[in-house]
Amino acid sequence: MFDGGIYNNFPSDVMLNDFEPDIIIGVNAGTGPELAGDDNILSQFKTMIMQSQVYALPGIDDIMISPELSNISVFDFNASKAAIDSGYAATMRVMDDIKEKIARRKPVDELNDQRLLFLQKYKPVLVDKINVLGVNSAKADYIKKILKNTNEPVRLKQLKPYYFKLIADENIRSIFPRLTYNEQTGFLRYGFIRKTRKAI
Repeated sequence: MFDGGIYNNFPSDVMLNDFEPDIIIGVNAGTGPELAGDDNILSQFKTMIMQSQVYALPGIDDIMISPELSNISVFDFNASKAAIDSGYAATMRVMDDIKEKIARRKPVDELNDQRLLFLQKYKPVLVDKINVLGVNSAKADYIKKILKNTNEPVRLKQLKPYYFKLIADENIRSIFPRLTYNEQTGFLRYGFIRKTRKAI
């Protein structure tokens, strides 16, 4: 799994090909390539893995929002409020253009009702079984007991804290989780391939 910013951090081509929208509104939050310092391993690594990106939109009616972020670096998390404020100001500068090109309007109450109806149809993601491969049965039982100590299906988000507890376990060397959907039951099967550092 890779952060999308490494491979394609302005996927207007994906938006166009997959969704065929009438108008794309893009935000150019790029600040240009960062020069890799000789004594900065992190900056060298980022320079190696990140592809250069051209911030452009394909349609003549598309709208680009370009906040002023030249003084904010990728990992400058303390400046997040300033970045958000700059984005808001840049959006308001093109708001008349957005309203002109997107004439359709819906009342907020109607949108809220539609969202609620959509969420009511949403079924929770439930996991009923956990399989563990790559270790003996005793180790597999140990892992399954940490993750799901019940025979009842559990929500995926309920597994999350136990998953993090497991990967923090000093006995676990590597974890490769995989979810498989069971069409008969409507549940997911949480499969793990694991290697342990030492006997558990």
